Amino acid sequence: MRTNNRTHLLFILIIVVLTIIVYANTLKNGFVYDDAWEIVNNNWVKNFQEIFSSCHRYRLTEIFTLFTDYKIWGLNPFGFHLTNLLLHSLTSVAVFLLAYSILHKKWASFIIATLFAVHPIHTEAVSIISHRQEILVMLFIALGLIFFIKQKTSNNYFPLAISCLFFALALGAKEVAFIFPFLLLLYDLYFENKKPKIKYYIPYLAVLGLFLILFSIPSPRWNFKISGFDTVSFGHALSGNRTYASILLTQLKGFTRYVKLLFFPHPLSIDYYFPTYTSIFQDRLILSLLLLLFVVFLAVITYRRYKVISFGIAWFLINLLPVSNILPKTYFVAERYLYIPSFGFCLLLGWILAEGLSKKKTKIISAIIFGLIITFYSIKTVQRNFDFRSEYTLWSETLKRNPKSVHGYNNVGVGFLEKGDVKEAIKNFESAIELAPTFTKTYYNLGIALYEAGDYVKAVENLKTSISLDPKSGESYAALGTVYQKMGQSFLAISNFRTAIQDYGLKQDASLHYSLGIAYRDVGRVDDAIGEFRKAISLNPKLSEVHNDLGIEYGKKGLYDEAIREFEIAVNPIINSPQIYYNLGFAYTKKGEYNKAVQSFQNSIKYCSKDTIYINNVQRIIKDLQKKNAQIKPSTP
Repeated sequence: MRTNNRTHLLFILIIVVLTIIVYANTLKNGFVYDDAWEIVNNNWVKNFQEIFSSCHRYRLTEIFTLFTDYKIWGLNPFGFHLTNLLLHSLTSVAVFLLAYSILHKKWASFIIATLFAVHPIHTEAVSIISHRQEILVMLFIALGLIFFIKQKTSNNYFPLAISCLFFALALGAKEVAFIFPFLLLLYDLYFENKKPKIKYYIPYLAVLGLFLILFSIPSPRWNFKISGFDTVSFGHALSGNRTYASILLTQLKGFTRYVKLLFFPHPLSIDYYFPTYTSIFQDRLILSLLLLLFVVFLAVITYRRYKVISFGIAWFLINLLPVSNILPKTYFVAERYLYIPSFGFCLLLGWILAEGLSKKKTKIISAIIFGLIITFYSIKTVQRNFDFRSEYTLWSETLKRNPKSVHGYNNVGVGFLEKGDVKEAIKNFESAIELAPTFTKTYYNLGIALYEAGDYVKAVENLKTSISLDPKSGESYAALGTVYQKMGQSFLAISNFRTAIQDYGLKQDASLHYSLGIAYRDVGRVDDAIGEFRKAISLNPKLSEVHNDLGIEYGKKGLYDEAIREFEIAVNPIINSPQIYYNLGFAYTKKGEYNKAVQSFQNSIKYCSKDTIYINNVQRIIKDLQKKNAQIKPSTP
């Protein structure tokens, strides 16, 4: 028994070390893809209380891990990547333990777990921090299934309770975990000689039922601070005007790609292009259908004699169902979606290799094949991890492998725009639009690029196109309002800002309220401007420029005490704006507090050392104030 335990520990140690070796280079990677939305700009990650706010998707398990990372590391991507690496290592160990629980063979389980640990198809799930959902689901359903199997030989219900807990944690990581009760039934049908007992499934169905009730509550999933005027770097789901039949036909092609990527993961891309299919006879789609039918047939004919092969295929197919666009909303092919189904493939391949190693005739050849596969997978994984180094490297590499990647052009364009290379940004956005004329966000991004280039007319044209394609896009209305504001068309700016705020969910955007306040000010609506500035401050009290502008509006109304209060709040010791000190001095002057006015004007000069004309003008004001102050004599009894 001790020897057996030592072997287990040795195998686990090897699996962990190997996983760390092939994924060590991810620790230098930054935030990419969905990380900006789900981590950098996601208040849930930064505020523990907001974790339990109402939401559309209750991914509390995932959010809690991200929250923990943020508390430890702040927004240093190293710590987040370290957690992903450790989670993948733990999941690979869980795969080893699960395989052993099913097969009761150490070497076969070790081979299966090793294949899982280094398979390049997992790089997207591990290298992109926000995709750790896939890792967490696989970790918890593997542990849940292990304890479910333990329950079979247990005299109490403790393993069953632990299994249900892991199921709940899996559901809290991502909704695809709802498939877990079917996996339990699958295990029973394959490896339990007795008829499955319904009572063992009731607790899992109860957990699932509770989750579905919570999941049905409609409200926003994330609580972002969305900038009123910003580029959008994005992946996509189903693009183009595809019918349901076309989506299913395209998914057939996607199934073929999934099978190919499991056996030979090259080339790998975060974006796979598929044309719009309208007939089963296009582009050899009939072969894709035949492949699907063959895989199902293979699972059926191997059920009795080669249960492990059949079980591996069934695991793969069942776990692929939730992301196969039966309910159209997801990608046709996404490598991260294979993280959970790939266990079935690793189980199948690992078992075949282990069987070959157990026989004298095939031992050497099986060992060579296993060594070559592990070497190829490991090298490919290390190489692929470099693609995720930054947003630019990710999408530039995507374009090399998929020149028809709409998202590649869009996101490379975003990268150029962030670097200040507006011309290259415009070129890439236009290329994206040429490939996909109905892609809303690309028009939005192009509008922003044209705005930065000073071409306001074309910027308006593209932002209007963005709105026509997505009439509920609040950020497009906000951006359009900003362009109109720059063009001096304040009334149009007000209309679009109000639409973004009141109709399309940007009520919590402080910068947008501030912009609306500026527009009101420009048309002389002082009270409305004050109202918007106050809303902006209530959302973000640290906005120095808003306090300054609010003080100016109070001054226009003769409310100098209120103006002084806002200017004093606006004074920022880091920025030390001479204009704010000037405004403060002006307000004190209006109140007749000349000493304080002089001090404020002197501070204004202090922090404006390079503008000679400005300094001379302010010095004249100071001299006048000092004269007035000297004329004020103290009263005597």
